[in-house]
Amino acid sequence: MSNRLPPLRRPDAHAGALDEQLARSLRPIALVLSGMYLLATAHGLADAAPGSLPPTAVVPMTVFLLVGLLPAWRPLPPALANPVLVVGIGLVAVEALGLGRAEAGAHLEWALIGLGAVALRPRWGLAAAGAILVPWLLVSLAGIGDWALARPEDALDVVTAAVIGAVVFAARRRSVLGLVASRVDLSHLALTDPLTAVRNRRGLETAAATLLGAWPDRPLQIVYLDLDGFKAVNDRLGHAEGDRALAAVADILRATFRAADVIGRVGGDEFLVIVAPGSDAGVAARRLQDRLGTWRDEAGRYQLRASVGTGMVEGASLEAFWAAVDAADRRMYADKQARRGSTRAMLVEEPSSPAGNTFPMLPALG
Repeated sequence: MSNRLPPLRRPDAHAGALDEQLARSLRPIALVLSGMYLLATAHGLADAAPGSLPPTAVVPMTVFLLVGLLPAWRPLPPALANPVLVVGIGLVAVEALGLGRAEAGAHLEWALIGLGAVALRPRWGLAAAGAILVPWLLVSLAGIGDWALARPEDALDVVTAAVIGAVVFAARRRSVLGLVASRVDLSHLALTDPLTAVRNRRGLETAAATLLGAWPDRPLQIVYLDLDGFKAVNDRLGHAEGDRALAAVADILRATFRAADVIGRVGGDEFLVIVAPGSDAGVAARRLQDRLGTWRDEAGRYQLRASVGTGMVEGASLEAFWAAVDAADRRMYADKQARRGSTRAMLVEEPSSPAGNTFPMLPALG
């Protein structure tokens, strides 16, 4: 799990979200089409003479109904949505072609236009269009069921429908991508601290739930960090410098911990790291202290120091997670109290005010 939430990327990066959208939209479409097919089939069987239904027609009818009723009965997994779309469209095309040109009417043309209103991913949309156009091309070349490729109006109708379907596809896909991107952006904002680009409190809880679900039998560890003397930076060097210091701490945390660990800012100058299984929080905390101790701001005016506490998540619930955070917070505070006399460091260089007056010595972060 990455420390940073992923930024908005190219449309292809939203393939999973598009598949989820398709899976949701296929359910009502499949329900309506299956109902229409059942009614049409029942009507045809009622008008047919006994024994006139060829046995070979039972298999495609049954497969068509199963493919149609499956997403209508229960939501499809996103990974199956596109294959089901291609198979369903292919069955529609085969059945329409089997009726012959006169009876099929505009079935194929409407299938191509409707495909553009349903499909969301280009390669799967092309595959579904191929499931219509390839059988049509084959039966037209073979002259089956009074289809003929030499008949200009047939080719013109199909090409026109394909163009309209492609325009509908492009417009709908662009609209859905905009909605998906907005949703991802809102999620990013809701879970991320805008100053440091690490997770906020809600983002930490979301990540904790994911990690606890992924490793229910392997304990997570917590590292809680609080900067020492940070208020003096805001008071004497300004809040902009304080913001730069917080961003520097976030960068040091990212350099210290693994990509599988989750870094967040709890609030103010307090940070929290969820250490995934496979690493020792105590060792990581000591390494963090060392890196903080060697950092200086660009002007060489102050350094970073912090009080740190660790905790162990004993359980697989969010209640256990927050209990571990509370324990790490108490240990951090105990560390701060124990080092109270040594957590204030002198400035490397005394900053001067515009009037030429020098500020008092600034306690370092840490």
